[in-house]
Amino acid sequence: MTQRRTTAFKKLLATFKGVPKGGERVYWQAALSFFGYRYLAMRVETVVRQRLGTQRPEVVWQDATHRQRLQTALQEELGFYLEPQLWPEQFLAAMHHLHGHDLSMRLTGALQQAMDQIAASTTPTLRPTFVHLFDGVDLDSLQFGGTAEQRIENVSRLFLRVYQLPVDDWGAVYEDLLQCAAAQVCLPAGSFYTPRSVSTLQAGLVDQGQAVTAVYDPTMGTGSSLILAGQRLEVTAYYGQELMPRTASLGQLNLLVHGVSYRDGQVAVGDVLTADQLAGRKFAAIVATPPVAAHWDPHYLANDPRFTAYEQFAPKSKADWAFVEHMLAHLTDQGCLAVVLPVGSLFRQEAEGVIRRQIVERDNLLDAVISLPTKIGQLAASAVVVFRRGRTTRDVWLLDATGFGTKQDGKPDLAATAVTAILDRYHQRQEEPHLAHLATLAELRKNAFDLSVARYVAPANRQPAVDVPATLREIQATKRELAQLDDEYNRLLAQLVQSQDAVTPETLAMLREMGKHDQT
Repeated sequence: MTQRRTTAFKKLLATFKGVPKGGERVYWQAALSFFGYRYLAMRVETVVRQRLGTQRPEVVWQDATHRQRLQTALQEELGFYLEPQLWPEQFLAAMHHLHGHDLSMRLTGALQQAMDQIAASTTPTLRPTFVHLFDGVDLDSLQFGGTAEQRIENVSRLFLRVYQLPVDDWGAVYEDLLQCAAAQVCLPAGSFYTPRSVSTLQAGLVDQGQAVTAVYDPTMGTGSSLILAGQRLEVTAYYGQELMPRTASLGQLNLLVHGVSYRDGQVAVGDVLTADQLAGRKFAAIVATPPVAAHWDPHYLANDPRFTAYEQFAPKSKADWAFVEHMLAHLTDQGCLAVVLPVGSLFRQEAEGVIRRQIVERDNLLDAVISLPTKIGQLAASAVVVFRRGRTTRDVWLLDATGFGTKQDGKPDLAATAVTAILDRYHQRQEEPHLAHLATLAELRKNAFDLSVARYVAPANRQPAVDVPATLREIQATKRELAQLDDEYNRLLAQLVQSQDAVTPETLAMLREMGKHDQT
């Protein structure tokens, strides 16, 4: 982040001081929406001025015929329109003579009108996501203030801080805003932000050196992983699906601010397991960080080929492998998938063990497992798992990258050098003591297709593995032996007490000493 941007962000964050408890999410939702509005207005203004040249847009717009032509052209190129009077520069200039409450009241009214017009003018292609772009913004929320005057003042102050953010790179600024919101747990409810370093790693893993035209993320969230993968692979089309409508709209906006038009960046809304909006489509590159231990009901999907290809359904309370099955169904013959999964999903048995066995043993799709540093992202323990079609070998490469972590703003992360080191090792697929192992199919089978890296890679400071069943048997045998010795001890002690010859000052002292040891 540049120094100028850092200073502007500090001023923005200062706006949040004194916000009532629980109100941070309302403020952040408004800040993200205001930034989105500012970007969309800029795009409209750019297109209109290119078409009109030196003519004044606000004057031309007053003519009904010209207005209709401009609206149609804007919807064709951008997917929506916004009249000049609602561009930030236009209405702020018109309010230059106003001050205090009058300025705040006019500004707040213009903001609401602008957001309503963008949402209402979207084309059918863009409407599923953009209709929700400003859902999280309630300018009359009590979190902005107890009185109407306070709410108007606080909304206006927040907008002006967002408006003052330098935008030398719209995409980078928006990512900074998303990261700040995620750090404050202020993204829409149910949303999680995959750390940029992990998304960069996923992008590098799916880059197999082949030409790729489209990338897909079935649980795209705000779209950061999708965008990074697409940029690295230089694709021409981005596809994503997201369960939460408001989060999907933020993801669509993220694509737009990164220069991806609404035609090239298609975002669907809905549960990808029960309502696959891209059924039948295949992709050569897929990245995802599915929600952890999501609940699902396979009862209604008994005939769905995505899941019936396996002997058992993923558990109802843990849909991790159901998401993997969905993605594998969308993978081309030479495609690659990099997905972040909780470590628990790699070793739990029963249905999940059966699914892992079939993916590895029958289908030969598992390529690599890379354990990530502890508490990076939303998980205490996670791994990036790589699947690839068209593999010519049966081995699986496992890397313990838990020691590759660093601290970024006090939180676990991966430095750029660490990401590069992991990618270099992945492509080399070499054995490294206490770090990496190339597991054979026989090894995986012997371990019941437990895919946790710790099963195959022992850290340098790790004690020898404990044979738990044998140790438990030894403990039981020791307990039985101790019980037998205790019985013998009590028998001998009773004999001694019953003997008259034993009652001497010396033996009494010995008995007292033995009693002390019995009490300890």
